[in-house]
Amino acid sequence: MEAMVEVLEHELEEAFEVKNKKSLHRYVLLLTENIVKKDNYEKEQLKISSKIQNLTEIVKQGFQRMDERFEAVDKRFEAVDKRFEAVDKRFEEMLHYMDKRFDAVDKRFEESRQDMNDRFKESRQNMEKRFEESRRNMDKRFAQLQWTMGLGFTILAALMGIFNFY
Repeated sequence: MEAMVEVLEHELEEAFEVKNKKSLHRYVLLLTENIVKKDNYEKEQLKISSKIQNLTEIVKQGFQRMDERFEAVDKRFEAVDKRFEAVDKRFEEMLHYMDKRFDAVDKRFEESRQDMNDRFKESRQNMEKRFEESRRNMDKRFAQLQWTMGLGFTILAALMGIFNFY
C-alpha cells in the first residue's frame, strides 16, 4: 500500500505544480485508503454470497418445518372433524329419539284430551238429564200447589157462602 502512495505522489508531482507537499501526501493517503482492492472486493462478495446461500438454505428448512407443522395441524383438524361428525351423528340420533318421545307424549296427551272430552260430554248429558228431571219435578209440584190452592180457595169460598146464608 505504501508503494502505491509513493507512486501516486510522484506521478501527481510530475503532472501538476505542487504548492504544499504535506497536502499532496494527505490527499494520496486518503485516496489510497478509500480505494478498494479488487481481490478484497471479490473476497467480500464471496463471503456475502455464501452467507446469502446459508440464509436461503435456513429459510428453505424453516419453510419445510412450517409445511410439516401445517400438515400436522391439518391432521389434527381432520381428527377434530371426525369427532364433530361423530358428535353430530349422536346428536341426530338423540333428536330422532326425542322426536319419538315427543310424538308418544303428544299421542298420550291427545288420548287424554279425547277421554276428558268424552267424560265432559257424558257429565253434561247427565247434568242435563238431572236438570230436566228437576224441572219436571218442580213443574209437577207447582201444578199440584196450584191445584191444591185452587181447591182450597174453592172450598173456602163455598164454606163462606154457606156460613153467610145461615
